[in-house]
Formats: sequence, C-alpha cells, structure tokens
Amino acid sequence: MSIAAKKRHSRLFVIAINLLVFVGLWVTAELVYRAVQASKSVLSKNEDNPLRFFWTMYRPFVMFTATPLQNRMFENIYKEGKERKFVGKFGLNSDGFVIDHELDFWKTYPKAANERFILFTGGSAAWGVGATSDRNTVPARMEYYLNRSQSKNVYRVFNFAMGSWISFQEYVGLAYWGRSYDADWVITMDGVNDGTLVCGEANGAGKPMHNDSMEAYIMGYLFGQNRPDFWRGRFEDTLLRYSSLYRAITGKSPLNIPRNLEYLTESTPESRTNAIRNVPWIEVDRQVQFYLDTERQIANLFPKAGVILSTQPMVNQFRGHFMNIYDYPAGSPEREKAIAQLENSIRAVYESMKDEACGDRLKGENFGYFFARIALGTERLAKTMSKEQGRPILYENMGRFFEDDFESRKRYFIDPVHMNEQGMDVVAQKYAEMILLQDFGKAVKIVKDQ
Repeated sequence: MSIAAKKRHSRLFVIAINLLVFVGLWVTAELVYRAVQASKSVLSKNEDNPLRFFWTMYRPFVMFTATPLQNRMFENIYKEGKERKFVGKFGLNSDGFVIDHELDFWKTYPKAANERFILFTGGSAAWGVGATSDRNTVPARMEYYLNRSQSKNVYRVFNFAMGSWISFQEYVGLAYWGRSYDADWVITMDGVNDGTLVCGEANGAGKPMHNDSMEAYIMGYLFGQNRPDFWRGRFEDTLLRYSSLYRAITGKSPLNIPRNLEYLTESTPESRTNAIRNVPWIEVDRQVQFYLDTERQIANLFPKAGVILSTQPMVNQFRGHFMNIYDYPAGSPEREKAIAQLENSIRAVYESMKDEACGDRLKGENFGYFFARIALGTERLAKTMSKEQGRPILYENMGRFFEDDFESRKRYFIDPVHMNEQGMDVVAQKYAEMILLQDFGKAVKIVKDQ
C-alpha cells in the first residue's frame, strides 16, 4: 500500500471513529432523555404551571373539549405549603367530560320509570376544577343529596360542563349530545367565561377561548392554500413569501395570517402576551345580550324540563357586584328599591366607561358591570319564561350562599373563580333543595353526611 493510500485510509479511519463516537453519544443521550420523559406523566408536565389544567382538543361544533387525562394538578392560591398544590383524579370519557360513558348524538340514553335525569353545564368550575375526584364535584354531590334525601325517585346528574366554554358552547354541546337524554331538569352555572373573554382576553363579544389561534391556523394553513403543508418552518415560509421560483417549483403558497391576528406569530410568549388588544366597551353590552339570548335558547332546547339558570359564584366580595338586592324577598318593595339602586350604579359605570377600551386594564370594572347586568337580566328572563311556558324556569345567584366578605369567602375557593370541595358542597345542596321543592311540591330536608 502506498503512503498516500495509507494516509487516506488513516483519515477515513479517524472519520469513522468520530462518527461512531458521535452516534454513540447521540444514542446514549436519546436513551437517557426517553427514560426521563417516560417517567414524567402529564401531571408532572402540568406541575410547572398548575393553573393550566385544561389541555384542549378539537371537537365538532363546540370547537374544543378537554383532553381525557385522568389526573390534574390544581393550586389553591389561598393556602401555603404542601396544601397549596393538590391532585384531582377524574374518570373522563374520550371527549373530556366528567361522565362515565361515551356520548353519541344519535343514541337515546335509556331511562327507567323512576329515574329523573338532570343535565348540568357550565365552565371549569362546573366541570370540577378544585375537586380531588369526580365524586366531589357539584353535579356528583348534587346527585348524592338528591338520592339520599328521598326514596321515591332515582336522580341521575350528567355533567356536560367543560373548562373554558362560554354559554353558547354549552348550548351547542347540549343540542349536540344532551338531547339524547330525556331531561327532567337542565341547570346552567356560568357567566365567568362570558364575562372574562370580552375584555380580559380581548376576544370581543360572541367569541370563545382560542378563537383567534384557531382562526389564524385555519386561515394560514388551509384556506387559500393550493397544497396545505403542515411540515413547514419559518425559513421555508420566508422563502415562499419572497421567491416566485420556489413557489412555482413547490406549488405552495406562504402562510396568509389575517392582519388582525399577526400578533400570534410573534416569536416569544412574552410578545404574544403583550399583544393583547383592547376592545370597545360596547362589546361588554353586546356580550350581555348574547349571554341572555343563549340562556333563553338553552331553556328552550328542553321544553318539557324544569330549568335552573344560575350565576357562578366567585370569591369577590358579594356586595361589591350586587349591592344589597338579595337582602329582601323577591317582589318586595324593598327589593325593587335595591334593584333600582343597583341599576343606577350600572348606568353610572356605563357612562364613565362607554368611551374607554375595556382591555386587561379595566377587567375589574368589566367584571362587576357584566355580572350585575346578567344577574338582573337572567332573573327577569327566567320569571318571564316560566310564566309564559307554565313550567319551572328558575334563576339563582349561587354566590349569595357564601359569606359576603372576601376573607370569609376564600375558605370555599381555590382561586377567584373556582371553588374547593367545601364550596362545591354548599352549591350542590342548594341545587338539590330547589329541585326537590319543585318535584315534591314542598321543602324536602336535605340529608347530609353524618
């Protein structure tokens, strides 16, 4: 072998050794990372940010539901130490509902002669955020109290609530899946998401969570694309944007993100957060009407059922939103006077804010204004519909069953809008009392745990 050949052989040998070392290191690192990732559950992934307990997935018509993860990490911000973070274990179906069977819009769910079906819906608080298990959610505890307090009927409460849903998604979900059940009662416990998304998330009226993201991806990747390509990086999209030759060769087009959604393409989470846009205050009024009309439609989906339309409780000082309107009996002159005072306060807020943009800076004012308006509006709606249709259509503000001040209320909550199990139990008992009163024509004593 010549000297030149020996040198080439030596270089090839060194290259081969280096490649083997590189591959060996890569394989070793890959195995280590696979072992580490395998040891991490989704629960541990949530642990870094325990308030992000809803990983969502696409579903027809309702836009999204929760992924069917059995364990969720919650955080009680009013606790310290080891009690602050805790695990909620839920039995979910494949659509992410806290229901023990699969849903099918085409099937009819069997019902025994002595059974009474209750469909319960709302957002994450109704779904069960804050409970340690699906046995301790509002609908589960309601079912428990209904069946423990009497022996004539067997009550089944089906939880059609979903985290981050607004009222219209609840309506669509009930129309899609809920009509498979011969419902005797329908209950809504909501309002928080409808009020939050307008200003706090800057969505504007009538738009659900994730609307902008879903619109940006759909418009950017699908509509207007000759050959939708989901395996595309920023470099290739830039090339498509500026190179006619590359577009001709590939037959592709650059992403076409609507201009009002371009903030979603920013490269860092911070830039996306800072890009929250302000919306006109009139959007709050539009959302109030949207909410009230949706509650009407939910009630009309089940013309033979009793209905309870209720406002979700929050930790905020109760009188801060509703003043003293619940201190007096319904229909009394004192209550009418208190309602008139609250309406004057609402008008004053509107006059001071109508020319403002209700972004994140004013979400506190938005919340108080929105909740006062939907409380009064839904109560009137329920009274009118019940009189016109001759069936029980009731309204209740569930926040009034807790103490008024924040320091006393917070022992029932894990954060501003989610109850703990103690709070859920209070609300569940009240729903059970309302239903039993209507079904039996008299007050039925709620039998509590011993």
